[in-house]
Amino acid sequence: MKLSVYAREGHCAHWPGIKHAGQQHDYIGRVCDEQRRHRALEAPTVLDLADPMAQRLLEHLRDGAVWPADKATADLAGVPYVALSRDPESGEWAPTKTAESKAPKGAGKG
Repeated sequence: MKLSVYAREGHCAHWPGIKHAGQQHDYIGRVCDEQRRHRALEAPTVLDLADPMAQRLLEHLRDGAVWPADKATADLAGVPYVALSRDPESGEWAPTKTAESKAPKGAGKG
């Protein structure tokens, strides 16, 4: 079984491990760009359930620091699955907006 996650806006979930002074932090689902900003990856971060880091990833899923990228991962973590899309401007992953949620309140009611 594989765990598959995306970075969540406003969260930088650390991979475990000791960092030395000046060493760049590694965040789940993020990469550091040329300006030393951490941006969300386009592809999900995938780990095998047998990987020793899988427990850490499940903890991050349960505390809301990362998004489950698929229903199987959400079910395994015991969290709701939400369809996601990547915002073209910010590059962050967020729940997909449905046509109903985009319509102004009261629209279509007569």
